[in-house]
Amino acid sequence: MSLHIDDHVDLWVDHKTAIDTIEPIPDRHDELRDYALRSVEILNGFSAWLEKPIVAPSGTKQSIAIAFYQAAFALGLTAVNSDTMTSVAARLGVSRATISKGAVTFAQAHGLDPSFHMKVESSSQAYCVARLAVVSASSNGNGESPPPP
Repeated sequence: MSLHIDDHVDLWVDHKTAIDTIEPIPDRHDELRDYALRSVEILNGFSAWLEKPIVAPSGTKQSIAIAFYQAAFALGLTAVNSDTMTSVAARLGVSRATISKGAVTFAQAHGLDPSFHMKVESSSQAYCVARLAVVSASSNGNGESPPPP
């Protein structure tokens, strides 16, 4: 069996370039770098969240503001420190649920824990159980007492 030079070229050829020897780029995977990459990922998500209503043909100032506040509440930004979801929703002319659902959706899409502006899942479940009990106990089935005769 004869050996050909072409069969063993990879053994003799160094595929490194001069820059790899002079100035190698370290492949760092430390916590600080991971946090920085995660932060950029969340910032990209925030900008994409805001971009949707901006580029939408039916986009309005209201829809852009709604998207901003949804993400701001999910992230716990200082822009909403003095506001509640209820007050922001009233100012924008939407229900609190619109702001809350968007905040929950944004947080879940980015793997974030609820911010201090948001209810934790256990309290949401407790509210759901209590509300269902009120609805089933009411005489008209919608949780309200019937109107007086």
